[in-house]
Amino acid sequence: MRNFRNIGPRFGSARKVARTCGKCQYTRHFVDGYAIGWGVAGQMGFFRGKRAAVALIAAAFIPMIGAGEAAAAPAESVDSGQPGRHESSVVKHGYALDYSALEYSMEPHEVADDPVSKILGASPGPVHKRVDGVWFSSPTAPAEADRLAAQGKALMGPGTPILVGNGDGRAVCTLTAAGRDSADRLIGITAGHCGGPGAEVRSMDAVGAGVVGAVQRVDATFDYSVLVLNSRAVPASTYGDTRVASVGELPKPGEIACKQGVATGRSCGPTWLQGAPGSAGDPHVSTQICAAPGDSGAPVFVGDRLVAMVKGANSAPACTTPLQGPVFAPTVVTSVRAQIDDMNLHGGPGGGFRLA
Repeated sequence: MRNFRNIGPRFGSARKVARTCGKCQYTRHFVDGYAIGWGVAGQMGFFRGKRAAVALIAAAFIPMIGAGEAAAAPAESVDSGQPGRHESSVVKHGYALDYSALEYSMEPHEVADDPVSKILGASPGPVHKRVDGVWFSSPTAPAEADRLAAQGKALMGPGTPILVGNGDGRAVCTLTAAGRDSADRLIGITAGHCGGPGAEVRSMDAVGAGVVGAVQRVDATFDYSVLVLNSRAVPASTYGDTRVASVGELPKPGEIACKQGVATGRSCGPTWLQGAPGSAGDPHVSTQICAAPGDSGAPVFVGDRLVAMVKGANSAPACTTPLQGPVFAPTVVTSVRAQIDDMNLHGGPGGGFRLA
């Protein structure tokens, strides 16, 4: 089993630098070697020799997307104060932000307004590139997270983008859920491969809040981390338009489940089979849910039932651009119920966990 892992945007840099751990071969395959993902740059036979056609079709199609939707307020062109960045616009919650304002509340990231990024991101507007090597437009901070960030606090709920670790070794991951344990401690859960015990945790949507917790314990069998959060963290059952009200069983074969992650946002797909290949007894299922590095730990849900978290994949290609459609390697997800049962078995921080 290879886990999703994307280590380290440099803080204060508008352009992130992707790094990988030596054992994460899958991550290295599609972050380092594929500047435009696995398909559109000709890494897959279906697209080889058809790049021009894809570009022309997408260029013609993207304006049609905007024409078919309700009219939005026009983006205000802003001067970012950085050479070569004057063409970019950022629109969030109905008002325009320049780069300095964006960095105040959110982790610095590139907002691309060029035609190639729009085509690869299948977006009529600016593309938020919060995870390097991924061409989806990443979700930005919801209004409630912005409000709390202005108070020096971080909203922590299902789908919160987080940084785990320090300096260049920080991993970009996604929070599965937050709540409290039997001792009333504030607790968060994410993927176990995001960082080791003691690693600091920050919200990418609330830079000013600083460190909001730390990894307390990592379980390799079920690949989860218990995060003990501090008073700057505000646990919630809702983050943006993602809400989890209860914990449920893994989806059955054929059932549709969805996830919310920082790299690829909201995506849904069918469940293929119970158990990851080669580990049929483990609490995993293979799904056709789009996921990429940065989506590790992302909550997987059916309705408002939290059923799993994103673990990784068994092979390439990853899902790095909307142009792939359903053509990507299955994503393996792990049962949250099994993880909570294991937390209860171990006791201590995280034992008796209940959702916010």
